[in-house]
Amino acid sequence: MHIAQSQTSIHWSAVRLSFQIAFASCSDNGTKSRCLSCPTASRDKPSSRFDSRGLSVEPCLGDMGRKHCVWRKSGFQTTHHSTDLMHTLVGDSSAMKRTYEFFERVGPCDSTVLIYGESGTGKELAARSLHRKSRRCSKPFVAINCAAIPEGLLESELFGHERGAFTGAVGQKKGRLESANGGVVFLDEVGELAPALQVKLLRVLQEREFERVGGIVPIPLNVRLIAATNKNLEREVKARAFREDLYYRLNVVSLRMPALRERREDVATLASYFVEKFAALDRTALKEISPRALECLTSYDWPGNVRELENAIERALVLSRTDSIEPEDLPECVLTQPTLLVSNDSKYHSAIQTLKKNLILQAMHESQGNYNHAARNLGLHTNYLHRLIRNLGLRGSVRMFSSHMELEPAVWPQATEDQGRSSFNSVSGLR
Repeated sequence: MHIAQSQTSIHWSAVRLSFQIAFASCSDNGTKSRCLSCPTASRDKPSSRFDSRGLSVEPCLGDMGRKHCVWRKSGFQTTHHSTDLMHTLVGDSSAMKRTYEFFERVGPCDSTVLIYGESGTGKELAARSLHRKSRRCSKPFVAINCAAIPEGLLESELFGHERGAFTGAVGQKKGRLESANGGVVFLDEVGELAPALQVKLLRVLQEREFERVGGIVPIPLNVRLIAATNKNLEREVKARAFREDLYYRLNVVSLRMPALRERREDVATLASYFVEKFAALDRTALKEISPRALECLTSYDWPGNVRELENAIERALVLSRTDSIEPEDLPECVLTQPTLLVSNDSKYHSAIQTLKKNLILQAMHESQGNYNHAARNLGLHTNYLHRLIRNLGLRGSVRMFSSHMELEPAVWPQATEDQGRSSFNSVSGLR
């Protein structure tokens, strides 16, 4: 491993001491990264004078080039991992292990990669992981969202333009492809490309050269292309919405990113990771996730995948008033989702919903409409009870119930009473 250090001097006025923080550019197995070294202080004797001779700079490099910078103040602690908190894939499930193995095999190659999967599954993070594993890791990584740039501007953004190519082109401009020369170009939402741009992109992939808008001189291009889409491109090809020849050019090596519901064992790890991430960004104390909240998280279907989970954890940290994240801090959609770890029989879930309603109405009847007493009897937080009443459509019943109201008995599926109650305890969240 080769370490080259550049020094930055900082004056610490509190103790009139000048020390240095070293930024080390590390190279290990062809991988370069910029990492922070930690200053350490020591004295030979407690009575000795504390000066700059007691300072040393130690690169925070552990196994496989990982670093951990820990800051503690009044019980506060954050840990920054070797890779950027914003660009990290997290998970130890079998599906993610296969993905990591794909990075190891395909990363060092220059083949074009097509990444597909649902929105929020981490397709750009996968592309960045491939870039870090490649021989181009020290070169630029240029990400282009084909759906975010207007169609009329996308050609100029991709290929650049010459002076006078169109009204307002007062000077020559390099495009994203030219800026990424030698590195990696990531085309996100490639299925949204207009047909005219699909033809030009196909030529770039075939000839490895392009011309700026308004130009006539071919410019050679040396980039690796990684594309991503949440569409079924085979279906788009059959519908003549995407060029078949471009599809085959892009689909040299393909990777499917698994949806979060397909790797539920990673939900707890991801949730803890996001708690740590936002605690570090906001410089707040770390909070634990209660078992009941974790049960809600793992039972939810997560149609928005990891992005939706990240937003849910950030929301919970903002709304939480205690030292832990509770179910009432989570979004309503997470709380009302029936668990997927039990039978999908609609009669079963209908019986569970009926029993939930009856338990709430019974508690409200016994407490004479007092939400705090009813929540205490059910073992719930008052805010959570309000949400259940709203989501289950019980507002009118709660307002209009009388002391003589007869409650509809729950209809259990055909099973023993103990089995039914055990299943209910695992999903209702009312214990």
